[in-house]
Amino acid sequence: MTHINNLPREILLHIFSYYLKTETQLSFIGIISKVCKYWEEVCRDSSLWHTFDGTLSFRELITCCKKGSLKNTELLIFSRIKALKKQNEPVKNASSLKSSQLQLIYKNLPRLKCINFSNVVEEIGKEKWIFFSELFNHCPHLREIIFLETHLLNPPKFPFRNLFENFLKIRGSNLISLDFSNLTITTLRELCITVASSCPNLECLKAQNLHGGNLSFPIQYMQKGLKKLKILRLGHPVWLQSCSSVTTSGFPSLDTFTHPSKNDCILGDLHFQKLLMESTDLKVLDIRGCVLLTSAALCSLPANNLERLYVSNTKLYELHEFAEVLKKWGHSLIALDVSKMKGNCINNLFKSLISLGCLQNLESLELNNTQVSPSTVKVIIHNCPKLNFLQLESCRSFGRGRKRAYHGLAEIKQLLSVEDEMEVT
Repeated sequence: MTHINNLPREILLHIFSYYLKTETQLSFIGIISKVCKYWEEVCRDSSLWHTFDGTLSFRELITCCKKGSLKNTELLIFSRIKALKKQNEPVKNASSLKSSQLQLIYKNLPRLKCINFSNVVEEIGKEKWIFFSELFNHCPHLREIIFLETHLLNPPKFPFRNLFENFLKIRGSNLISLDFSNLTITTLRELCITVASSCPNLECLKAQNLHGGNLSFPIQYMQKGLKKLKILRLGHPVWLQSCSSVTTSGFPSLDTFTHPSKNDCILGDLHFQKLLMESTDLKVLDIRGCVLLTSAALCSLPANNLERLYVSNTKLYELHEFAEVLKKWGHSLIALDVSKMKGNCINNLFKSLISLGCLQNLESLELNNTQVSPSTVKVIIHNCPKLNFLQLESCRSFGRGRKRAYHGLAEIKQLLSVEDEMEVT
């Protein structure tokens, strides 16, 4: 029988690539590379390292760079700083990061397109940002930067003025995606203005769960500078700077706008229209909790083919005009969230929409905490053939065991056979 090591290197690489689709690089190096010297060599092949997933130690990150494993890496998730712990020594603080180490890492990532600093920010970001400052003269193909994905109780303060401002002025034209979420930002307005003037090719901007003082979003400046913006994700406590009219240059390329929050009294019709009145290609709209918005504002938007609409916990349901909103996009919606809609009007609403041929493309529907009836759900299932997710948690018209999320067509169709069982008298 032929030994596995007699297989061509290309086949072994193919096998290892499948392993990495479901397992971390920590287990890959800790288990697979330990089998023999030949496997260790193959495990270091740069064709397997288009992503560095951040599960390996900081020391191992340096080793990968020295051995040339990351020369084709496009996404780097920085290793956690706790990996700097040496045998019989406590974990060192931010000062244990040396410029020479970071320069070695960045110099050996010639094709890097996206860098995620979340692990480093969580561990040392509150004290020192050397991990970012040393990036300044390296990685010429860098396009995306993520600073902190997770939400911390005491998020680190973002060093905009003394560090990031200069970086943007020099490297900003290369960037297509920036994520400032979960950070403490002293003045979002100044940061946004600098982004708008320095990043003409930006396509994605995220600023969610922010902390700080002045968290105003200057609509006019952003629309003037970010003509290519496709994704804008904001949220409470970000507020939109006052405007006197809806005259706007708009975001003509925008396809996603999200501003979810809890009882947000900041986003009103005028701001909303100023943001989106030129966004004809809008596909995703998430305004959960935006209680000041009216159905009239939604109907006035120029987007005619919205695909995902999330409006739970708003006051849109209280107005008769909300039916017009769903009629406007009933032909194109594939995901709809109308959770917490009060009263029995939800049943008449959906039956009316179905009778008009709307919602035939719907794939996901969230009706939790509503009074939707089993008979209405049956009509929806019969007339929405693509439906594969249905949320019925806390729906009073259903019996115990039926108030849950249904995944897939088979589960959803179970509701048809137990309709009589579910009716609550």
